[in-house]
Amino acid sequence: MTYMANTRNVRETSESRGQVARRLYQEALRAEARVQMEEDIEEVLVRQAIQRVGLELQDFIIEKNLTRKKLWREIIVVLEKHLEEEEEADKIILEKETVRQLIIESIRGQMREEFVRKRAVASRAFKMSERNVGRECFVCGTEGHIARFCDKRKGNWDDQRENSNNKDVNYFCANSFKSVVGKVDNVVESRKRKKQGLDLETVVDSFPEVLSETDSKVEFKTGETCYIRTTKGQKVVRRGQTVSQSLRSKTKDYLQRLEMRGIIRRTRSDWRNPIIALEKPNGDVRIVSNHMGLNDLVEKDPYQLPTIREVIQATQGSMVFSVIDLKEGFYHIEIEEKHKHKTAFEYDGSVYEWNSMVMGFKNAPQIMQRTMNKILGDWRGEGVEVYMDDIVIHAKTGSRHDELFTSVMKRFREHRLKVNPKKIQFRKEEVDLLGVKIDGYNKRPSEITRNEALEFKKPETVKELRRFLGLAGWFREFIKNFDLITTSLFEALKTNKKWNWTKEMDDEFNLVKEE
Repeated sequence: MTYMANTRNVRETSESRGQVARRLYQEALRAEARVQMEEDIEEVLVRQAIQRVGLELQDFIIEKNLTRKKLWREIIVVLEKHLEEEEEADKIILEKETVRQLIIESIRGQMREEFVRKRAVASRAFKMSERNVGRECFVCGTEGHIARFCDKRKGNWDDQRENSNNKDVNYFCANSFKSVVGKVDNVVESRKRKKQGLDLETVVDSFPEVLSETDSKVEFKTGETCYIRTTKGQKVVRRGQTVSQSLRSKTKDYLQRLEMRGIIRRTRSDWRNPIIALEKPNGDVRIVSNHMGLNDLVEKDPYQLPTIREVIQATQGSMVFSVIDLKEGFYHIEIEEKHKHKTAFEYDGSVYEWNSMVMGFKNAPQIMQRTMNKILGDWRGEGVEVYMDDIVIHAKTGSRHDELFTSVMKRFREHRLKVNPKKIQFRKEEVDLLGVKIDGYNKRPSEITRNEALEFKKPETVKELRRFLGLAGWFREFIKNFDLITTSLFEALKTNKKWNWTKEMDDEFNLVKEE
């Protein structure tokens, strides 16, 4: 089959291949009718009829070598077969193309939302990378970026040089007819776009299983197991649930979906852990198990987590970055079969237990870190950094970055892991990682995190103070003598202290915000 989008006059629209073929077929029928109205069906009349039809149909006739035919009926027979093939192809690819476009639009939509949000929140929107300030691009003449990252270089069709001698033809047209046999002058024009590296569409096409937004059945292919070892004879029985009346219906539906996906299952366990139902900004429900009682019985996993500083330092000197957030990464680690009953919870008369490891379990972060270190161990520390379910890919060159990105995605596909397409930061000069903006040379607080701290109101309770200090902790390495200038604030967190907002605390609170 020949895809008619390679002819010169193909419309820049959303027409499918079947629609294009149907349009050409109808045009050919009209041309045949005009010929039959003539008194004699001579070759000259056929040639004139060909010249009267559109250039797109002319190109098709030449491509199929149909100008040797004397009658339009034979041309139409070929077009009928072509039409059937293209319409059948459209039916086959329609569903796949629709899913592909939804994923691409989802990622781009997330990027646009992030763009608008940062513009509204940041005190200085669109702050240029500090290392490029004062540098002028020699391609577009704009200050603030260098030529290698200029959009003007990224394959503008109108700016590419035409080359009629290139053997790799991917673009052709017919400019003139010399005779009925179809001798054509200047029939080939080559316009090959310069390859700019890995792009979003290529990633989506190559790894549809990894970027799928559908909630499929969970497969446990990580090679890691979550163990919940407790002392024999101990048990947790803490009944209770926090589910508002307005969320009860959604919670029931959500639990049914989790059960269908194999994340939870019904059980007769006599253990009980409380649950909480939280409503997401998009209206969906998220179930959180309260494992405080269970955590008290479990020994802490000694596996060491990396610090944010270590992850950031490993990216120094790189020029191209991507950040990947695993979708439901914890759910892809299975709980040891004989330990699953310890996670049981009750809702609406039914008792369930978790097949998948869940957040809130004491050792979940350590198990997740160990799992991802094993899966991505071939590249860890050499362009791939892991912080639980957040993956940073970085390199000094775009080609090396693309090689690493492709390798990571292949490894995810092998282990049946999914990537959240709405949270990908793909092939950027600078990225946000856990509240810190990094670009390979500098690290600074992200504008959103910084403004959230600046707009924080004066705490009126210990809980609010703890939240402020947790937020301010992200800036610890950016604030000189952070521990010294927050002494009174941390002292107020002690449980035996009566809440009293003092002048020293007020001064420290304002000083942290000023810094």
